[in-house]
Amino acid sequence: MNEIEGVLSRFSLKGVWNAKATDEQITVEVNEKHGSAEDAGEWRTDLFPSSTCKKFNPHRQWMTTGHKLRTYHYKHTLPWERGVQVVTAAFQEQYDSMICMLWAECKEAGEEFFAWYPTGIEKAKRAHNGSFNPKLYPDVGMLRSKFTMDLGYEPIPQGHHFVKSLAGQAVERAEADARAAISQAHASASSAIERARAEFEARNQRLLKEAVAHAWNEVLTPVMGLAERLATPDMLVREDVVQGIRDMLERVPALNLTNDPNLRQAADQIRQTLLGVTAAGLRDHPVQRMEVAKQSIALLKRFGNMGSRKFA
Repeated sequence: MNEIEGVLSRFSLKGVWNAKATDEQITVEVNEKHGSAEDAGEWRTDLFPSSTCKKFNPHRQWMTTGHKLRTYHYKHTLPWERGVQVVTAAFQEQYDSMICMLWAECKEAGEEFFAWYPTGIEKAKRAHNGSFNPKLYPDVGMLRSKFTMDLGYEPIPQGHHFVKSLAGQAVERAEADARAAISQAHASASSAIERARAEFEARNQRLLKEAVAHAWNEVLTPVMGLAERLATPDMLVREDVVQGIRDMLERVPALNLTNDPNLRQAADQIRQTLLGVTAAGLRDHPVQRMEVAKQSIALLKRFGNMGSRKFA
């Protein structure tokens, strides 16, 4: 198996409240008014409408910083198992630093919202008028207590990590049955150890293959999107498409879990292809458009079989 150069990241952000709720009282009133069945629909209330904070919206700012933190985590890690991502060894220090910085921003935005909360409720009363329901607004102390972020790192488990515990358990069971069976228990333990080792290695091989495929998809998908646009003469190429590829290239160290030279080479080739390229240039200069399209297609043919989907 290829050597995995990374650690598991257990990240969770909780309690960034979306300030939306189902108002059961209005739901009943609306259904009764229209003669609808009880389960025909429900009234979803925006607890802080935009009219309550036209110039600056503390709640929206809190939500935005929370989304930014989560997005950074998932964009700069690779999937491993449910609730667990992998951080590459080469990127861990930068990842850790950015998560801490973004969490500080999110905490600050949360405190600004908590301070504004009583004022926001008064404004919401005027905005909702007769439909205002105070029961939908939790206590600010409860909101603050539920707002947490956790981040922890663990080594990726390997088969040999569980050798001692499995052997000990097998021998203890055998000794309890009969001391004469100890030698047989050791043989049984050895067999169990080998099975466990093989299972963990097979599991890690599968998870690693999926993570590597995810990395290649992240790299090649935007290139394919650009190539398809360039191959269609009248299709507009926006600047955000080109910038999106450059942003992706900045994430390659966070995606290269096995320090694969092919992934680095593909990134270098993409970077060279886009050197000096702008959306305006692709739009206004047909020769440049054709050349970038040609190089993009050549790159996809060369590396297109690396991911889980086929680009070539």
